[in-house]
Amino acid sequence: LSSCFSENTLESWDDYTDLRIAHVHSCCGCLLHDMERYDDSQHQFDEAVRHYRAVEQRGIVDVRVDQCLVRLNRAKTLLDSHHDREAVEIQLEAIGQLKAFIQQGKDCLRINLAQAYREVGGSLSSLGRDKEALESIDNSITIWRELLEEGHLEKREQLAHSLLVRSDFLFEKEQIDKSVEGYLESVRIRNELFEEGDWLVALPLVHTLFSLSKNYYLLHDDQLALQWSIESLKILELIRQRGILCVDYHILEGTRRCLGFLVNMGNADAVLRELDKIFLFIRQLREEGRYDELMDEMIPHFLMYAAHAWRLKGDTDREIRSISEAIHCWEDLLTLHVSRENAEEEEKRNEFRSELNNAIERLTAASHARKVE
Repeated sequence: LSSCFSENTLESWDDYTDLRIAHVHSCCGCLLHDMERYDDSQHQFDEAVRHYRAVEQRGIVDVRVDQCLVRLNRAKTLLDSHHDREAVEIQLEAIGQLKAFIQQGKDCLRINLAQAYREVGGSLSSLGRDKEALESIDNSITIWRELLEEGHLEKREQLAHSLLVRSDFLFEKEQIDKSVEGYLESVRIRNELFEEGDWLVALPLVHTLFSLSKNYYLLHDDQLALQWSIESLKILELIRQRGILCVDYHILEGTRRCLGFLVNMGNADAVLRELDKIFLFIRQLREEGRYDELMDEMIPHFLMYAAHAWRLKGDTDREIRSISEAIHCWEDLLTLHVSRENAEEEEKRNEFRSELNNAIERLTAASHARKVE
């Protein structure tokens, strides 16, 4: 829509129309950002700011708020296109403006301020400004808590999100024990919303449970790690049954995580039971036409878990058979990806080669053990 208006036409239109066009540019910028067309998105946001400024120059100062919010959206685009320093400058300036607007009585902008604090926290972290990053995230959490205390219960998910961002930050800084508390509170809030019938939080809840599970694994508590992974699988199954989202790959990924914990705990029988279920699920996906290439990458991992289970049970022949099947899978994956030339595919090939070499070493050790037997 914005492209059909000429500059000459704009000059003769009233402020209301100029505001409408600025809004169209802003909406286009958001859509293009979601499409990962970041340069085009930035251009649209710049155009929106230009039109807002034109209105402001004609004496309508209220549009400064709109300008501020558009610039925050532009900062998101800069972040996703790896222009972190420029994004941080815009975000910090916008935060200062939002605080000034709030002091002038625009209290509703506290929501935007809390979101901006959360986003700039991630930006500052990427620049290594860790102390400022944590302070900013904490400011976001404080505002969400204040809003909840005032009765804005609809902001619970926003608080859960900021708690998750804080815990992810601490996790990345290897403060794993400190990150658990935030994950637990985020899970509690999202689980409460889910039980109230809010299906929009289902997948974010699953991702938080995955993060919590990983934390306990690194804290060497396989029992709790397994418990939270199982909880995530239960929710994924509910989502799948309801047909809200396609979560087939998430189910495979979650099962793989559970199998790892069961192997660490030495529970071979449970591993084999779960493998029977997941291979039946994979067969069902193939029959229904819902199986895709990405899922092939899971199969050799499942086979290696089977090998671990058979080794625990002392069945070397079945261990060798499972490892051999896994090796064939990784060889097929390498062949499939060898012709694809890009950085992501090269990373995948390196991963497959590493897994293949590990499997070959396992096969050699198992074969030697069988000879000894």
